[in-house]
Amino acid sequence: MKIKLENAPSIQISTSDYAHYLYSNTTPAATPCRIVYCAAVIVTSDNHVLVGEMASSTSAPGRLQFVGGNIELAPDGTVSGEACCKREITEEVGFIFLNKAQEFRPLCIKIGGKADHIGIYYLLRLTITADAAKAAFKDHLAALATREEMPELVKIHLIELTDVSIKRFCAAHKEQLVDYLSPLLTSHLDELRQP
Repeated sequence: MKIKLENAPSIQISTSDYAHYLYSNTTPAATPCRIVYCAAVIVTSDNHVLVGEMASSTSAPGRLQFVGGNIELAPDGTVSGEACCKREITEEVGFIFLNKAQEFRPLCIKIGGKADHIGIYYLLRLTITADAAKAAFKDHLAALATREEMPELVKIHLIELTDVSIKRFCAAHKEQLVDYLSPLLTSHLDELRQP
């Protein structure tokens, strides 16, 4: 099975289960089992990037990361990185972020890192400012509370897309950051900033 990305390499995958994942992590000679996930690099119209803070009810409380999650099979047995990423955006920050999209496209693929996961990143460029994004996320949290659903993200951080702001944020939160955040923002800074 392949995950196809427009204007990017495809990724060949096969399905497994959690038992195989645990076994492969504890047995060096086992067939490796790597997690594949999709994440959105969400950029506001005033050049701020959104980083989510995981809620205490999740597997990684307090961790700072982009909006995203593991890929999942669709009911028809196919996998769409774009569909998975859009699902995670809706679940974690709210559908309004997709409604306010100026651009949504593949950005990059990450391999390696501490956990050796494969990350498929999409750029979601918004038509709204950082302040409007904060308000939209607050509305999303209120809607979840009304439905008595637990949020995946407890807070969002909006970091100005400048070298100084990114370095300052990453230094201040280095214990909470996922391994890809600082290198991805640094290496793609010019591409992420809107003129």
